[in-house]
Amino acid sequence: MVLEITTRGSPRDRGLDQGEQLAERIKQAKHGVFHSDLFKQMKPWWAPVWLAVAGLSMIGKGKTKKHVEKYLPVQHEKMLGLAEGAHLKKRLVYGLHYVEVMSGDPRTSYEKPLIQPMCTMAFALPPSTTGDDAIFGRNYDFPGILQPYQVLRREEPDDDRFSTLSLTQFPLVGSHVGLNEKGLLIGYNYGRSWKQDPLDYRKEGVPNMLLLQEALETCSSVQQVVDFVTTFPARTNGGHFGVVDRENNATVIEFTATRHALRHPVDGIMVQTNMYQTPELSDANVPDDLMWKFKDMRIPYTKSPKERFSRASELMENGKGALTMDALQEVLSDHAGREGDDFTVCVHGLTGETLACTIINPRSGLIRVTDTNPCHGTFEEFSF
Repeated sequence: MVLEITTRGSPRDRGLDQGEQLAERIKQAKHGVFHSDLFKQMKPWWAPVWLAVAGLSMIGKGKTKKHVEKYLPVQHEKMLGLAEGAHLKKRLVYGLHYVEVMSGDPRTSYEKPLIQPMCTMAFALPPSTTGDDAIFGRNYDFPGILQPYQVLRREEPDDDRFSTLSLTQFPLVGSHVGLNEKGLLIGYNYGRSWKQDPLDYRKEGVPNMLLLQEALETCSSVQQVVDFVTTFPARTNGGHFGVVDRENNATVIEFTATRHALRHPVDGIMVQTNMYQTPELSDANVPDDLMWKFKDMRIPYTKSPKERFSRASELMENGKGALTMDALQEVLSDHAGREGDDFTVCVHGLTGETLACTIINPRSGLIRVTDTNPCHGTFEEFSF
């Protein structure tokens, strides 16, 4: 069953609400993650867990605090409230948000990877659908250790910001997919870039999940999100924001720290994984011969995003004209006629798996969510 919480009031109060409601769960999540095999692979071999956590906290604070405080003061207030409510050190909250940025460092993340983020987004708009509404679906793929620590957060601000419904992890203020009361949705796929600071990756700035949450609270159209993200001065790692609004406008904003390009549906369909598809950013992609190393495994980094893109595109093309929320659910549950693995749309891998799946109709405000693999998960419905 999907865990749902509601936070209300000022930014500080909403963070406090989240921290208080999830305090015990956050404590369990900290223990589970920091004592996992994954974290042992991430940290320096010589560092005990407590020292690695302290280092992450200090680095995260040093690299993000001043930027979040300056450019996203509302999100910063929520971070402080969450720390208070969950009885966490503030620097640890910065560190937990910073993991997303550290994971994309081209200098280190291939020889000693922190995570291998995946994710698949699918867009269906008229005339590819059976009705007049746009439909969006997304698989959230990440290391399986994080699966039990997910929450669907409903935020009800007391100011002029929009109410939002977003999926995230227990100790995070940012989110990776969500919908607001105006019928605007945003989903985030990681975009691992190859070129280094200052072109495509910066170690200092604002994590993308915070950027997404800010856009959900302040934007009501695709164009507003495009303007906000592409002009934001403190982007860090690469990403792909899939955006759809109530008027059936849809785009993918492909971006790095300093560059961006836009994709749009063709004949009402579009798929996005983790590779840059636009000609303008193709040079940011990881080379095909680069091997992603984890424990004793050596896996071409581009193999999974390329195969997922190809298979999901094929399924969407075959369903053109008959696409529904149920149809997108089937696409995102696909195993290509075999057991699920690292390279299927529904990921069951050694390096990651599908932790959650969301299907959204932005015009009706309906969200279907399962907090596990869509091939066997039970979907629950939420709405404004």
